Amino acid sequence: MLFFFLFTKQGKAIVKTIRFVKGAFPTASSQPQTFQNTVPPIRIAYPDQDKTTEALLFKTKGNGKKPAVIVSWGVGLTGENVRLLFHTSNLLSKLGINVLIPFPESLKKDIVTYESIKSYVSAFQFLQKQENINPRKIGFMGFCAGGSFLMLAASDEEIKDQVIFVQAFAPYNNLTDYYAQGFSQKAIVDGGIRDWQTHSITREVLIKNFLARFDNNIDKEVLSKTYLDQETNTPILQSILSDQGKKAQEIINSKDPIQTKNLLRLLPQNIQDDLTNLSPNPKAKDIKASVFIIHDRDDPFTPFEEAERLAKFLGPQVTFTLVKSFDHTILDERIPFGQLVSELFKVGLHLYKIFYIIS
Repeated sequence: MLFFFLFTKQGKAIVKTIRFVKGAFPTASSQPQTFQNTVPPIRIAYPDQDKTTEALLFKTKGNGKKPAVIVSWGVGLTGENVRLLFHTSNLLSKLGINVLIPFPESLKKDIVTYESIKSYVSAFQFLQKQENINPRKIGFMGFCAGGSFLMLAASDEEIKDQVIFVQAFAPYNNLTDYYAQGFSQKAIVDGGIRDWQTHSITREVLIKNFLARFDNNIDKEVLSKTYLDQETNTPILQSILSDQGKKAQEIINSKDPIQTKNLLRLLPQNIQDDLTNLSPNPKAKDIKASVFIIHDRDDPFTPFEEAERLAKFLGPQVTFTLVKSFDHTILDERIPFGQLVSELFKVGLHLYKIFYIIS
């Protein structure tokens, strides 16, 4: 038995899974999630297209070429996100896996561009050249929209044959659908729609990105004051909106996601192209890495149906685990013990497959 856990690929993966689950979820461990016993990451800058991009590197101890994971937090970074990122990265580094967290410039401002997706491609190529990294054992791990960003990066022609896996926690499937659901606060389901209480951060980030695509600065200013700054004295300003600005306002105010999708299709072609290029479905159809998706049924940031549609689109290479206790990406400590055991067992089986791949 000792030989099995110490020297076989299956045994090593089981040990890593148990250690990770025990450390990652506070209700499964006597130790709370804190920054105690955390090795400080190294600040680096890596070559990224025609510039450099800042990143944090959590290095493993010991010699030899070790596996690595590139992590994306998505957008809308909060203190809770930072704690989750540091804690997860520290756990992985203790398990012998190097972790790199890039900080693309546009994502610091909560604006998603294809240039920011390419930053993750550059990060992958940077790690491949590091002497302590096994270039054949590099994967991606993304939280919320970050999971979708990394699927796009993993399908990039430059690296798609080399990425070993992508783990996405609560990703979106199609950006047009995501806008429509976030604005209307209704989720699109098979055969219709359902009520979905959208988190305020999701709605704010979606509006911010939506307005960033428009060229008219007056439209941007007026709509930003109305929906992001929530100023109440904007009716007069709204009267100077362009036709496109009025259409954008109608989209944001729509309460029907199907109608919203139809309105989005009336926007200029450059915006349509942007929405397509930032959507795993259809952009990531050629992804070759093994894909792992975890999503919570009651997620207020991204409807779980998005993950279901994405898993179906990508096909048999996907391991999809649907849970009901994670409050988006963090385990809810208030769940009953029986449900906790069941959920952690499902997540453990899911994570085992990843640790098996990189063991």
